[in-house]
Amino acid sequence: MSDPIVDSDFRTYRFKRKKYPFFANTDARLWSFQRFYTSTIYSEDAPRTFNEILEKWAASLKFIQKQKIPKSIVNFVEELIEFNESEKFGSLRDAYEQNFRAHILATISSGSVTKSEMAQGYMIQTNEILNSVLGEKDEEVLHTVTTENENFDAILDKKQMCNYNESTEESLSSKNKLKRKLEDVELLGYDGLAFLFNDLNENAIMGKIDEDTLEEESKLPLASDNKGPSKFVCPNVLNAFQKYQDKIPKIRKVVTPAYWGVLDLTRESLYGCKEISENDLQRLSQDFADHIKWKCEPAPKKIQDYFDSSCERLDSSDKDLKHFDTNIQFLKSNMRSFQGMLTEEQLKMTATFPLFHGTFVSDRIKHSWGEIQAISTSDARNEKSDPFKKARMGRKVDMKVTLLKTPNKFEALFGEVAGGLGPSGIPTACRKKRFLDKVKLMVTMRDSINRLLKECDYVSDEKRFEIVVFGWLQFGLELNFYAMDWTGSGIYRFGLLDRCRIPADDDCCSILEDSYCILKLLEKKLIDTEISVKTLFLNNTRGKRRQIALENKAELNVNRSPENKTLFDRG
Repeated sequence: MSDPIVDSDFRTYRFKRKKYPFFANTDARLWSFQRFYTSTIYSEDAPRTFNEILEKWAASLKFIQKQKIPKSIVNFVEELIEFNESEKFGSLRDAYEQNFRAHILATISSGSVTKSEMAQGYMIQTNEILNSVLGEKDEEVLHTVTTENENFDAILDKKQMCNYNESTEESLSSKNKLKRKLEDVELLGYDGLAFLFNDLNENAIMGKIDEDTLEEESKLPLASDNKGPSKFVCPNVLNAFQKYQDKIPKIRKVVTPAYWGVLDLTRESLYGCKEISENDLQRLSQDFADHIKWKCEPAPKKIQDYFDSSCERLDSSDKDLKHFDTNIQFLKSNMRSFQGMLTEEQLKMTATFPLFHGTFVSDRIKHSWGEIQAISTSDARNEKSDPFKKARMGRKVDMKVTLLKTPNKFEALFGEVAGGLGPSGIPTACRKKRFLDKVKLMVTMRDSINRLLKECDYVSDEKRFEIVVFGWLQFGLELNFYAMDWTGSGIYRFGLLDRCRIPADDDCCSILEDSYCILKLLEKKLIDTEISVKTLFLNNTRGKRRQIALENKAELNVNRSPENKTLFDRG
């Protein structure tokens, strides 16, 4: 499939009209859209979108048409303009648009895009490509656009280029579809989580993480039985935390938990935080531990015997034990693959899924796997959006647990898998990637708490304090378990509860007892959260309808992504 043949007069004429840069610096191949496209994408001023190529093509034809040039060339330009409206050119355009998309993906993966502006454009295009492949608009990168139908009007403008018949009813219908599709696109910088949580932008975001400032994670201390936890952050700590927030560099806000209102009691992100004293951090950690009361109990004797046998296949009439054994046998059958390369999805479904699926047996919780949308982030993203526009999807997590018996189907547990396994089973994700996924997990947990508390305006802050959300992060074969609560004044405490490892060989199956004890306690804590959520809704209804409580909105941190351009600033 090709364009009309290049007019031979152009080859001679271009040397005679050097006062026109177009003719002096352009060779005859630009008369062919095929050659024009090829030369454009590899030029120094490479286009960011396919429409830019079409616009340059139309502009070139308009320029030639305005000049005093031989009649044969004028006639040839008219042929090209007519060719632009043909079905043949439409097929050619579609083919080269697909080629351009493939070129973008190849350029992004090769790391050859250096200009920040062009990188943004390529990432926007790549995001659109992946969305079209997946069949849904998920976590759109928002940007200022000129609508496609306007671009094609510029290319096929009948009044400016030639007098043609009015557009057919079919073409108008096509334009209207494009217009409706593009109505969902908003200005750059106004979407809360799209830029932070879009995988295509991870490299740019991770570039703002200083790995040298990341501390080793600290677990929460053991819960004590001799005192009740402190309900709120004391004023001096609140002031210190706010001072710390104010000092966060703009370009690092999205990767700093404190910007999102999260007080990171794992200490990983608190390097150089002189505002909060060590004594205050220790007290906060102890209070948080006393609130969560994370104390694993020994497994039942029959489970201990099962692990002592290296998880030999069971023939038991116990339904729950048989269910657990079935999942462990599946896990064992995949352990050999843990010694080699696995994608993130393969690792998640062969190692982590059977562990949770075999241990969580309560009919009061539902755990979902894959790329699952978190409703809390969807609500957060659409909170201030135009009600007449299509709602945008929330970001996705690798796993979530829904409490089925709560009025709002509360999401109480989220999971993230940071990369797969490389050669010899070594984790593929770098430290920065792991930390970024941890920040994503924090924000998702925070949004889940916010979604609930925004519904309950007629309860005291003491009642809201009881809500706890959980999360886990997988790095290779290691799993870390976290908890978060709200303590008023837009602060959320976040701490590391426990950690365990998944064995890489079936002769080490006995260490799964560690995972079993953690997950059984986690299941119990999820049921406790269900009770707290139900109680919160009940108290809110009584306070509102019996007029025994005044409206008392929770003070929440609702920060979204700061100006997106800061992700590409140097600093």
